[in-house]
Amino acid sequence: MPLSRRKLNHSDVLIIGTGLSGLAYAIKMAEARKDLTITIVSKTTLQENNTYYAQGGIAATLEKDNTSVAKHIEDTLKAGEGSCNVDIVTKVITDAPQMIKDLMRWGVKFDQTTSGKFLLGLEGGHSQNRILHCKDFTGKSIIKALIYQTQKHDNIQILTHQTLVELIVQQKKCAGAILYDQQLKTCYVIYASRTILATGGCGQIYQYTTNPTIATGDGIALAHKAGALIKNMEFIQFHPTAFYEPEKSRLFLLSEAMRGEGAYIINEKKENFLKHYNKNQALATRDIVARGIEQTLQTQNQKHVWLDCRHISPIFLQKRFPKIVQYLQKKHVDPSKSLIPIIPAAHYQCGGVVVDAHARTNLQHLYCLGEVAYTGLHGANRLASNSLLEAITFAHYCFKKTSEEYFDKKHITNVILPKVISSDHSKLYTLIVKEIKQIMQKKVGIIRSNQNLTAAKKSIQKIQEKITTTQSEKKIFQLQINHIQQLCFVANIIIKQAIERKKNCGGHYNIDH
Repeated sequence: MPLSRRKLNHSDVLIIGTGLSGLAYAIKMAEARKDLTITIVSKTTLQENNTYYAQGGIAATLEKDNTSVAKHIEDTLKAGEGSCNVDIVTKVITDAPQMIKDLMRWGVKFDQTTSGKFLLGLEGGHSQNRILHCKDFTGKSIIKALIYQTQKHDNIQILTHQTLVELIVQQKKCAGAILYDQQLKTCYVIYASRTILATGGCGQIYQYTTNPTIATGDGIALAHKAGALIKNMEFIQFHPTAFYEPEKSRLFLLSEAMRGEGAYIINEKKENFLKHYNKNQALATRDIVARGIEQTLQTQNQKHVWLDCRHISPIFLQKRFPKIVQYLQKKHVDPSKSLIPIIPAAHYQCGGVVVDAHARTNLQHLYCLGEVAYTGLHGANRLASNSLLEAITFAHYCFKKTSEEYFDKKHITNVILPKVISSDHSKLYTLIVKEIKQIMQKKVGIIRSNQNLTAAKKSIQKIQEKITTTQSEKKIFQLQINHIQQLCFVANIIIKQAIERKKNCGGHYNIDH
């Protein structure tokens, strides 16, 4: 159906977030339960989410032989460094073929040979080629196909430019959410029998990130505030190859698939320095590669290293990575002739809201899907391209559970909406957000120390004191202040869990351990 400004006071299902997990769940529920009303809300546009910007693809073992499945499981567990849930890893990877069939049924066209065989890519940490892709814009292809599918269903209402203000929770039961309409500048309630958080990650809390501007950890902050359990937020994955542009905070991603096709990483002396860190060099897991680059930058006092693609056919680069080549050419970089400056950038949160095998949180009727959730699949470090697989698989598990349930149409009625204050804090807001990002980048980044973590904790506390208002107590909502409070909230969770982690593992590396 077309985008709507209509707002139902009650929706059987409320989905907050429009990435792969949220949309896949919505489509499956709409197909199976035409008796239900389903509302999807997006923070900005439907396309502005981490799925849309995913380049590499989706990891899936399609062969029926047990050896290939076992290798995918082994690679995932190895990348997660002992912190994965083995049962979840096994189930997700085993169910991958059906998830790929669902995507193709919805219109996603993965790259194939003329004979109809999938073209499978290789990425860091994988022992086999198993990445299905749509050139280098897989996420965009998936989101376009899924948006088209959602608009076919009359029982789906889609609302854009909505900000999540608060989850409605009474007696450990979630009954919907308070939202803020950015265009009408008002707060309103959608009561829901089932609430699905699919709000993505928190990359924007760092100075350098590949994430879109919406990835500010809202779901984490508000789920925690409501009483949901949060785990492993110290495991932040930094993508090793973001295109370095000194004036920018959000950096363009250079897909790991480029290294899978033969590109490698060199320092200012044109040395393949990663051989000193791991035998797999540029195709080691992301935590190892990012840490190797960061240590090199610090010891050599360099601003960036380089990705070298000059030995790869320019025709192949253009065909396989058209989006990347086009972007680099706009920046006057020809990847077939020139070295590409790169740095690691915050990319993916491996922790999140704790869920079970059906995506249920510890709060009744609240579910979490996608990057906001901690399912146990990734452990301490995500294996490349496993995230899209996790998103659609857990959307399926959540659908299977909730589609069989009775939906009570009753809802609580004593929710007090906050009063919206429209005072402008733009200058102060910009400065504080920048300060938070710099604190997290310098003191809670790839390489940490006890001293830096303690200093970061104190700095974030000072910012919180600076912007403390009676906003929550008096039910007052101001968009920019609310945003800063949530950034501080998420920063504190990451710092707290990093301090509590006493052993280096995956995305957490403390030089004092």
